[in-house]
Amino acid sequence: MGDGVRLERRYDLAYLAIERPSARNALTPAVAEALVDACRALAEDHDVRAVLVRGGDDFCVGLDPDESLDPLSDLDPAAALAALPMPTIAAIRGACHGAGLALALACDLRFAARDATVALPDLVQGGFPTLGSSQRLPRVVGRAKALELMLTGELIDAAEAYRIGLVGQVVEPDVLDATALTATRNFLGRAPIAVRYAKEAIAEGLERTLAQGLRLEADLYLLLHTTHDRREGVQSFLDRRVPHYGNE
Repeated sequence: MGDGVRLERRYDLAYLAIERPSARNALTPAVAEALVDACRALAEDHDVRAVLVRGGDDFCVGLDPDESLDPLSDLDPAAALAALPMPTIAAIRGACHGAGLALALACDLRFAARDATVALPDLVQGGFPTLGSSQRLPRVVGRAKALELMLTGELIDAAEAYRIGLVGQVVEPDVLDATALTATRNFLGRAPIAVRYAKEAIAEGLERTLAQGLRLEADLYLLLHTTHDRREGVQSFLDRRVPHYGNE
């Protein structure tokens, strides 16, 4: 897509990556805009069932100090990632700091290489966490740990990130992509509408009371039963065959 971002589709799987290796994949306004454009294209592509988000030697070291990104603008690549209807998986290698952590937190699942480091150093540097990191981090690791990481700016390794629940698995760097790809492919056989509703149930339910969340779950359950994919899932089970979902 240019501007330091690559979007590649392979059948029903998409790969999204920042490609600025000389700057350790630091985020610039141009990169942020390209990420938002890529997410917009993915949201409209009904053939894509899952997205693998990755970097090179570094996932993303944070904001580029030479190019300011206004956090109050509408240019929010983390929000664009979080809004995608299909599952998103971050494959984290090297530095995942600041804005890079915000991007990873916006993904549904996170896998890390053993050489990965995670930090939210904004307060230490006289700034403030942006791109949703101050809100998504406590929802993933809990209030106390999130506050500790933000106030201290502590850099933690992949093992600690796994211990606190920030990443779901830690593997050797040379098998990170294969591990993340295997996990991603697990989503590809699922009914796309059901997956989308599952994401909506959790994302929206967390912002509601339990009673409201239960009503949302019931509504989505009923909606799913009006779809062709639900009927196909039942029929394929009865026929003992692989289902053929049409995202409809």
